Amino acid sequence: MIHKQDVSKSFTGNTSIQNLSLEVEKCKILELLGASGASGARKLNTINVLLGFFNPDSEKVQINNIDENINTPDSRKQIGFIPENVNLYLYLSGL
Repeated sequence: MIHKQDVSKSFTGNTSIQNLSLEVEKCKILELLGASGASGARKLNTINVLLGFFNPDSEKVQINNIDENINTPDSRKQIGFIPENVNLYLYLSGL
């Protein structure tokens, strides 16, 4: 389960995410839909915060009852991410 409460993120004074709260139950899928452009950056920033790539300005975060701020590697093992555009490297094989 992913639980985020009052998540905010800004970059150089521009607010990208403001007071986002969400809860995703076990075995459920979260999908963020919307037009590209400015809202597309907000979706990507939200995903980056959910995955722990960006540190939010303010938050309460738990993934499967693990405090993401304390134990990020353990919390990352609990979630998966499939991007819309998959970048495959020509020099790598499936093996």
